[in-house]
Amino acid sequence: METKICTGCQLLLCITSFGGNGLRNGRPRISCRCRGCRSNYAKRRYLANPEKAKARSRRYHQRHLAKCNEIAKAWRKANPDKVKANNRKCSQSDPSRYKRYRQANPDKVRATKRAHRDAAPEKNMLTKMIWDFRRRNEPTPTPEILSLMVLHNLVKRELRKQTKPTK
Repeated sequence: METKICTGCQLLLCITSFGGNGLRNGRPRISCRCRGCRSNYAKRRYLANPEKAKARSRRYHQRHLAKCNEIAKAWRKANPDKVKANNRKCSQSDPSRYKRYRQANPDKVRATKRAHRDAAPEKNMLTKMIWDFRRRNEPTPTPEILSLMVLHNLVKRELRKQTKPTK
């Protein structure tokens, strides 16, 4: 097992405790400081001048926008519970934020709603039926009966589409 002395904490550590970034002349490039010391250095540097660090981060994000978006998308897909919790937290901290977005982008909102509605028509129909029963203060039927009603309505809708005259 290879070891190396960290120039930050002066400890003899395993080579895996140091970060590396590629090869130089066919040999691995290994940092002179261990990961812990590099982390502490980065924290101190950020705390010393946060505006400069934020500007540097912003520049990196702008230069590598596609890569950053891809990483963020992969993280959101891998962590749906955290995304949902964060969205809930944001909406509770500033409820008018979503209202402002909807007012500023009505076409986008309409298109998104249409896409969701078209993606799962039986789910939307089922939800509508349940709310209709509740609105009329009638007891909600069992799930089996509801699924039959949804199926019946979907068949009726398809028949209507087929018999509708084309212009």
